[in-house]
Amino acid sequence: MMSDSKKTKKELIAELQALREALSRKEVSATDSSSVSSAGAGSSRNATETQAIKAAYEVMQERFEGVFNHMSTGVAVYEAVDDGADFIFRDFNPAAEKITRITRETALGRRLLDLFPRWANPLSCLRWCRSGRPAGK
Repeated sequence: MMSDSKKTKKELIAELQALREALSRKEVSATDSSSVSSAGAGSSRNATETQAIKAAYEVMQERFEGVFNHMSTGVAVYEAVDDGADFIFRDFNPAAEKITRITRETALGRRLLDLFPRWANPLSCLRWCRSGRPAGK
């Protein structure tokens, strides 16, 4: 098995997603089996498997957060609102703070256009991403 330090961000994210899916399937399976029989080896095994998957998920979540918080590339996670006309910040890494000069605490839960009104024009955003300078500067 390859060590985490040698894995790419894409590989770590894929591994985290696989664990999330496995955990989801096991929780559904455990719920189904417990409604049929609350006693027996099957439900005990499912509970043990679910606990192991949850533990593995937590480890992967920590790894992902480590990569996310220590990478030099600025990353902001958004949720589209108003049919994609605006976005709400859901996560913001330290590199994004440095690039935008906006703290994570300020960004989280706020709308993109509240923080960056010039980005109402998508070309402004594209120019900033390419040049590293806000449009007009």
